[in-house]
Amino acid sequence: MIAIGDGGNNVVMGGASDDTISIGSGSGNIAFGDFGVTLAPNGTAADAVGRHADAPGNGRDTITIVGGRNVVMGGGEADRIDVGSSDNVIFGDAGALTREAVSLRVLRAETADEASGGNDVIAIGDGGNNVVMGGASDDTISIGSGSGNIAFGDFGVTTAPNGTTPDAVGRHAGMAQNGADNITIAGQSNVAMGGGGGDRIAISGGDNVVFGDAGALTRAAGARSILKAETAEEMDGGSDRIDVGDGGLNVVMGGAADDILNIAGGIIVALGDFGVRVAPNGSSPDTAARHGDLAANGRDTITIASGSAIAMGGGDDDAIRFAGQDAVIFGDVGEVTRAPDRRLVMTQTVEEAIGGNDRIEILNGDTIVLGGQGADAITAYAGRNTILGDLGAVWAPDGAREDVVGRNSQIGGGDHLSLLGGVNVVMGEAGDDLIEIEKGENFVFGDTGAVVRDPTTLRPLAMRSTEIWLGGDDRIAASNGENYLIGGIGRDRIDGGAGADDILGDNGAIRFNRANIAVEMTSTHFDAGGDDTITGGNGRNVMIGGTGSDILLGGADRDQIIGDQGRVEWLPNGFFSYITTLNETPLLPAHDVLIGGGGNDNLLGGKDADDLSGGEGSDILIGDDGRIWFRNDQEIAAETLNQFAYGPDRLDGGPGRDFLFGGGRKGNVFIADPLEDLIFNTVGHIDLDANRVATWSLPFFLGDPNASSVGQWFRGTSHMSWGGSRYSSLLQSDGFTDSFQDRRTSQEADPLAVPRSPALFDPQEGAGSSETDGKPTSVLDLLGLGKRALDTILQNDEDGRAGSAGDPAGSLAHMAEAHAPSRRFLFDAATGAWTEETPAEDIEGPRLEGFATPLLDMRMQGQAA
Repeated sequence: MIAIGDGGNNVVMGGASDDTISIGSGSGNIAFGDFGVTLAPNGTAADAVGRHADAPGNGRDTITIVGGRNVVMGGGEADRIDVGSSDNVIFGDAGALTREAVSLRVLRAETADEASGGNDVIAIGDGGNNVVMGGASDDTISIGSGSGNIAFGDFGVTTAPNGTTPDAVGRHAGMAQNGADNITIAGQSNVAMGGGGGDRIAISGGDNVVFGDAGALTRAAGARSILKAETAEEMDGGSDRIDVGDGGLNVVMGGAADDILNIAGGIIVALGDFGVRVAPNGSSPDTAARHGDLAANGRDTITIASGSAIAMGGGDDDAIRFAGQDAVIFGDVGEVTRAPDRRLVMTQTVEEAIGGNDRIEILNGDTIVLGGQGADAITAYAGRNTILGDLGAVWAPDGAREDVVGRNSQIGGGDHLSLLGGVNVVMGEAGDDLIEIEKGENFVFGDTGAVVRDPTTLRPLAMRSTEIWLGGDDRIAASNGENYLIGGIGRDRIDGGAGADDILGDNGAIRFNRANIAVEMTSTHFDAGGDDTITGGNGRNVMIGGTGSDILLGGADRDQIIGDQGRVEWLPNGFFSYITTLNETPLLPAHDVLIGGGGNDNLLGGKDADDLSGGEGSDILIGDDGRIWFRNDQEIAAETLNQFAYGPDRLDGGPGRDFLFGGGRKGNVFIADPLEDLIFNTVGHIDLDANRVATWSLPFFLGDPNASSVGQWFRGTSHMSWGGSRYSSLLQSDGFTDSFQDRRTSQEADPLAVPRSPALFDPQEGAGSSETDGKPTSVLDLLGLGKRALDTILQNDEDGRAGSAGDPAGSLAHMAEAHAPSRRFLFDAATGAWTEETPAEDIEGPRLEGFATPLLDMRMQGQAA
């Protein structure tokens, strides 16, 4: 046992075996537990060097020094070192120290004889500016409440900071010599490097730089502010646990293997695996992660309780949980560029072909999340969040350029994104993604898109589909909230939920004003899309199916539904301006099913043969192309477009007074109420007043439409005021009269099963006239839109009697008497006949299957599969 009282500048060497050395409160002491050499400091060469003799000669030493500014080297065995104050240099095993000649300021401290060492315990009291190097094996290092400490669990070197080269560098000896170290520091502004084993590092204060394995640190001369921190020797490392307190700038890099990083707060940079952080300059990345040796990437867990953070999981399956104020989070690797005041300039994914299946939770704050490669699970509970399931870039918004851009959708994964609140901009991107929405205001792409955001509110001013041929079969399910959803390419299934939703099944764009009100929604890229199933749910929904054979289901409220390509525009106050189909011919036939549900719905089928059902309420159904105008958010006009269109459609108005337009081609089938609904077999136009009383018109046409120019279709119009009678019907057929006595043949027609009349009207007879005072009217014969066909319009009186020259006695009175809500009638334009509707389950034929519930369910299940 060696005991020295108060005083300093002592040199003590314990030598072989187990020694006990005690020195009082003096400073400038040098103590070797085993073997070493000391020289007069000259500032150029090491003046204190410890070394290991043969293993039998090393002892388990105990060294205690009360004062500060001491040098201690434990030697080759498991030693115990206690130092009471600050400015000490301590080696658990062997080391080399270089000091200035006069001031004895430490210029360089480095571990030595790294092939062997013991499980050392090193404790330093309150005070700072200590350098501690544990050396080989499993060491325990504890430092009190001081600051400016540097602790190496295993091996490394530190020099005086000069602002240009690294002044603290950890390194691995052979992995057999690295230990599972435990480092605890109570203060703040410290540097810790665990080394190659599975280490435990805990720092209760803030403003720290921590490496789970090896790293390199460059600090400014004098002030010692951090200029650069970077992982080193990345092929080796252990599964580390790092806990860091709140406050200041905390830079934490886990390194290789499976690490756990817990950070209480502050300004945070947390990298699960490898990377670099430099002082922000606004022009180049200040934080960048990298994969390094792929075999060394680990499954890391990063938890941040508060503060402002940059977090990057790295290359494997990582878990990140954030509850702070603002953050940029990567499931895999990326880079971040910030201004000197740490305001975000730009961030993007890098090394994009590699990644893992990550789990990310956002509990609060304004965040940017990029999941990266792999099938990621990302949950946002609150805050204002920008979430990309796979790859892309985000810039600071300026309100003019696109600042959120997804990319490289061919190499992402099928992600699960959950939005439980807040204001969220979300892209599922590549793969078959599941996006679930519980509430909040959400702007969602199933695939890839680009967004322009407001710099103050971070809400989108514009959003559009990009990389239109890339994406997956996505599932977007909302239970509530105000949602703007773009499915993208693929066979998507989208549920709007209870809120007001604007939904595009395929590619499209939505534009907003500064008051956060949608003013335009339109289809884009008409040749890319899939067979989608879209359910609006309760609330006022706007749905555009896009390319493919889609199923669109409205809800209990008022819905606007377009089966194919379309556009919707709103006024600045959010009232509708118009909805319209777009005259684009799809590459493949698209047979859509549109069901309005409750409310006064508007359904535009678009191209090809579609099934439309209005449901309850006063609905407008247009089988092919059409447009509807609004004033004060109410419909004021509707018309068909493109008289050369398309496949025969099936239209079911449902209960309520409905307006049905078959579209451009004959052969449409209507299920309607002959006492209430207004039907156009092909084309037409109506103007609606505030009570939904219609004034209608039809285009005249003479000749073969296939040989005529578009301009010749509108040589005149025929108008009729439609009102006064509660029961009114327009029957535009193939030129055969129906539902009244045929005035040419004097044959009585059965109003519920009308046969084709054997005679056509003479086209030279022209049109008759009509009264609108609610009394029985004369027949109005109009020239139709095919061959020599004539059309017939009836207006029934208040009692439901169809008045006409051929039915002076009102022989159709029993139609009104037989009418009941449970009975509906089918108008077949091909036969010119009304028949009572057959129950859905008894109907045969492919065009009727959409309304038979079991068959519709089968179609929906097929899309979901």
